[in-house]
Amino acid sequence: MRSYIYFFTFSILTLLCGCTNDRVVFNPDVGEHRFYNRIQSLELSSPEINSQDFHVNSYAEYKVSDHQGDNLTLHIEPNRLDMRIGSQEFSSAKEGGLPPALLNQMAAGVDMIINSETGALVDVSSPQQSLKDNLRNVLGGSLASMMDQISQPNLTVSLSPEKGWQTRGNVKGIADVAFTVTKVTDSDIWVSFEGTSANGQVAGLAQIERASGWIVNQVVTTNIEKTIQGKVIHLRSTEVTNKVSDGHIAYLPTMRAQWSNRWTEIADSAPTKEIISIRDASKVFSQQDGTVELDDGALTLELAHAVNKNGFLGRVVISDPQIFDKNSQRITSPFQISETYSYNNYKDEGKISHSTIHFIGPGDLSNITDTVASVKTQVAWYPDTSFMVDVPINDDHTGQYSDKGVTIDITPTDDSNVYALTFKGQAKDRLFFNFSKQQSVEVQFRAYPKAPQWLTAEESNVRYQASPYEEAYRVLIRSEALPSTLNFILKRSADKPEATQQVTFYTVDAKRFNPNFKPQTSYLFKQDPPDTNVEAMTAASVKHGQLKLTLGQPQIDFCSATLSPQAEEQGSPLIFAVSEKQNSFDHPSALLLQTEDGIRQYFYGLGERKVSLSCSKTRSWKPATFPLNESTPWVVSMDALSLNKNVNTVGDIFADYRFFDAKGKALSLMPLDKEQVVSPSTPIKAVLFPNNTLRIAGVPKTVQAAVIVEQPVEHEFSVTFPDLPTGDE
Repeated sequence: MRSYIYFFTFSILTLLCGCTNDRVVFNPDVGEHRFYNRIQSLELSSPEINSQDFHVNSYAEYKVSDHQGDNLTLHIEPNRLDMRIGSQEFSSAKEGGLPPALLNQMAAGVDMIINSETGALVDVSSPQQSLKDNLRNVLGGSLASMMDQISQPNLTVSLSPEKGWQTRGNVKGIADVAFTVTKVTDSDIWVSFEGTSANGQVAGLAQIERASGWIVNQVVTTNIEKTIQGKVIHLRSTEVTNKVSDGHIAYLPTMRAQWSNRWTEIADSAPTKEIISIRDASKVFSQQDGTVELDDGALTLELAHAVNKNGFLGRVVISDPQIFDKNSQRITSPFQISETYSYNNYKDEGKISHSTIHFIGPGDLSNITDTVASVKTQVAWYPDTSFMVDVPINDDHTGQYSDKGVTIDITPTDDSNVYALTFKGQAKDRLFFNFSKQQSVEVQFRAYPKAPQWLTAEESNVRYQASPYEEAYRVLIRSEALPSTLNFILKRSADKPEATQQVTFYTVDAKRFNPNFKPQTSYLFKQDPPDTNVEAMTAASVKHGQLKLTLGQPQIDFCSATLSPQAEEQGSPLIFAVSEKQNSFDHPSALLLQTEDGIRQYFYGLGERKVSLSCSKTRSWKPATFPLNESTPWVVSMDALSLNKNVNTVGDIFADYRFFDAKGKALSLMPLDKEQVVSPSTPIKAVLFPNNTLRIAGVPKTVQAAVIVEQPVEHEFSVTFPDLPTGDE
């Protein structure tokens, strides 16, 4: 096992493939290069050990560096590598994410030597180091059987660009593999291949550039048994290889053969009775900008649409990204953007379109993502043209539908109660079940054309990535009683976009520090603001035996209160004292009735008493003439505030000013750190933005300022203390 892990770790640095005119063969010119993404999921097992899972996702550039005689040399420059061996994860995108020896090997690169006449792999080497020699030292006589497992940059056969043309060759150590040309265009050729030998099986699909011989896409599954140093090792592997292009990222989950034929139940659904297509481009582009979420080596772009959740959006495509850092400098590190997916916004109204940008260059990529501030893109909207499809089922359990560029065939299989559905449509078409509870069935998704029987459902399904009919697939349906009609929705969008706009996606911090963006609304008070009017103090101020006169700062500094007739508790007089500060705008400072020693604060059975509140000054809120900027009213200069004292905290600001939105609710301030909770004690530096400005947390419409009235106020009112509650209360 250890020997194989050594071999596997080295071989992940070597990938891919190639073609010419009348004969398609890998024979590119010196200087040609391609950038590939390869994913491999592998199960390794042996009677002597527990099974081991490997999952590798790698990016590498291939350059034709030399062609001497029959030997063609490719220099492979590994970029990003993410790897999982069992429960251990490794990644070149994180600091310390890979062993130093492997990082050094990646930095040096790898040379792959191929016989340009036969397509056979001659050797793989790094500087002064031959993989063949290393394997000979480690594996001895098992060398030949391991070298053939390296993913080559060719099919090891030449092909004729004629649909249906066949030949035979070797793949992954399996001899006499049958190759069949399944589709030919001016630019590409598609090939399927399958073979079985005494020690294994192989099946795959490949799409190849017809003129140059480089692979475009390839999916290969092998099921092989090897004997290494006297031990029998079973290897089951699927590899997906894609030429890197935007909107097309390779996909391969971790696959385990014994779990890969599970059935998915489609039941308890509410079938769609009517297709409501969204037609208003202004609602699709209701947001002028989107958001960027940062992750190690990846960016997630999200654009919200103010549309009906029940409506069919069509297709949104986010493309042509340009990434900028916090200094507005363009980031040029290699990256790839995924396909765009749209779905209902589960947190709010409307829908969201989502795309992911993966940085695929070498080295620690978290430093790059940390510098990202914005991504400029083109966003295109292709309106919905979906329609419903009903397929009647005949007495012999067959069904057919053919219309509007869609073909559906349903036929029984050799397995009882299992039926095969074959779907073919136009590019980007997707077929969705529209079943009710009464039409409960179980399904398995598989690729089209039909894959070899020994492949699992998952292994079959991932073959769509190299299929000549990417939009087509097969579904196995299991049902004890097949409904008389199967109902579907064919999701389709227009061929041409109805609207295209430039949309910039911003990180939270980029929006936070950009004064042109409207801040997210945050209110000063979670509920209604406490009433601090001196002349509004009433009997309602007594609650559960506690008498509290809420005054707030600085009003409380000007006031005192007495209770008459005077009272005491266990010999300690009752007095009004300033309550302990709670650091909350919802709980301002108050005069609290308590015993002189401060121990008791709740009193019962005192009956009716008079409270006398005496204030040497009063504070009131008055409309202020304040220079709010018309375009960015949330940006307020500290120099524009006429503060009554030195400002050290947020509480000092809101002691003198209040900013109200269109609803008449007091707004809070936006902190520099999005995790900061704004409270009265929050330091002023935590909310002070560049140019000595504050950001009001919302759109202020009016401003009020505190006014101190140099006039004493005497206010008396009665309160009634409740009786002491009994055990039944």
